[in-house]
Amino acid sequence: MVVVAVLVTVVDEARTLQGDKRLHYDSEGQLAPNQMGIYQYMRNSLSGGVVKLNERMKLLAILVGEAFTYATVAHESQHSRDRSAGKLTPEAEIAGEVSAFKTQYLWLKLMDPTG
Repeated sequence: MVVVAVLVTVVDEARTLQGDKRLHYDSEGQLAPNQMGIYQYMRNSLSGGVVKLNERMKLLAILVGEAFTYATVAHESQHSRDRSAGKLTPEAEIAGEVSAFKTQYLWLKLMDPTG
């Protein structure tokens, strides 16, 4: 099934990011209160990007559950995969967001098939 394959790849990417210490909470408070996460990368490199999650995600995980808040990790991990594949560029920012939100939607649909 294509959906499962996509989600398995983003979970694997998230594990890699975490293992490489490139997935962490924004302890410096750089994210806006309504910004759940960000994928930061260097323009001249297809690897080495970092995912920062808003500290508020900890509270959100308590309120709605870790499985639902993981949708943000899936979204940012898709950015990382797209960047590694050369698909995520400053010039293709909108296409990059569409790709990441599609993955996020697939994750949420898996968590709650009733919508």
